[in-house]
This record gives sequence, C-alpha cells and structure tokens, in this order.
Amino acid sequence: MADKMELTDALNHSAGRKPNEEVSETPEPETKRSAARQDKRLIGGHFDKAVHHQIKLLALERDCSVQTLLGEALDLLFINEGKPPIACADKE
Repeated sequence: MADKMELTDALNHSAGRKPNEEVSETPEPETKRSAARQDKRLIGGHFDKAVHHQIKLLALERDCSVQTLLGEALDLLFINEGKPPIACADKE
C-alpha cells in the first residue's frame, strides 16, 4: 500500500506545483474610495420601511441628502448627551 500524501502535498500536486515550490502572494489591490470617504466609517441600522420612506421625503423636501439629515440627527443626539456636535463639523 502506498504511503498517504500530506494534505499540502496533495494540494500542490493537484495545482501542478512541485513540493517545495513557493507560492507568490498577490498584493491586495488598492481600494478605490472617493476623496470624500477617506478616513470615514459607515454607521448604519435596520429600520422599518416607513422610517426609510419618511427620511427620504424629508431629504427631498429640504433638498439635501439623507447623509446630511443623519449627520444633523447624530449631532442633536450628541448635544442631548452632553457631547460636542462633531458629525457635521466638516460641512461648516
């Protein structure tokens, strides 16, 4: 009975590589983020359809983005909790 192959040897054999052949790692491609999103993090949540509809309507009525409304809402929350309003700081 033939000796069993090691798993790595079997995988290398099936990939057509020699046992001691090193695998070159491909570098991670750079992400293509817009300049406006540099150093930003996504904050999100799951809400009812009615909440989505209402915030979209508010944005339309005020001719602004949902992100602007969310920034204002976060600033109001921060103020209410005794924290400085920083969500819309870069907009001023």
